[in-house]
Amino acid sequence: MCLVNLLNELKINIKNITVNIDNKAAIYIKGNGTKDLLDGSNFKTLKQQLYLLLKEEDLTQFIYDKKLKKISKDNIDEDDLKKYIPVDGVNNLFYEKSVTKDMIKKDAKTKKILMNSIKNDLAVNIDFISSTAYEIYNLIKGINLSDDNNRIEEIKNY
Repeated sequence: MCLVNLLNELKINIKNITVNIDNKAAIYIKGNGTKDLLDGSNFKTLKQQLYLLLKEEDLTQFIYDKKLKKISKDNIDEDDLKKYIPVDGVNNLFYEKSVTKDMIKKDAKTKKILMNSIKNDLAVNIDFISSTAYEIYNLIKGINLSDDNNRIEEIKNY
């Protein structure tokens, strides 16, 4: 069955899909990630693709600025806990009062783009639930396989 027929059967909008033959016919869905996946040797190229994709979605501030600041439950009065939004995946962390649900939603969209821009063998070792997009970007920033095998191992052991 050809790819177009398969996509038609799945009722996927073909206008937003391109097939990259160089990467073993990987399907790239517009808005979900960069054209190239971070593999440890291509961060300089990926960072530019990521910037353009996030700029188009108005999400660059979520990787460059620490927008979603966290606070320990120990630093919040018990009576005020309901005023804070809990950090998913962690029992004792909350977002500071300045963080809104809309900011968390935009951060999640940014994290989805980041996750879909990283090869699985690296992405599987990153906490995309409780980490913010800013934290994830800073974790992967500057990776270069030929210069920094230790950094790649650090991510795999994160």
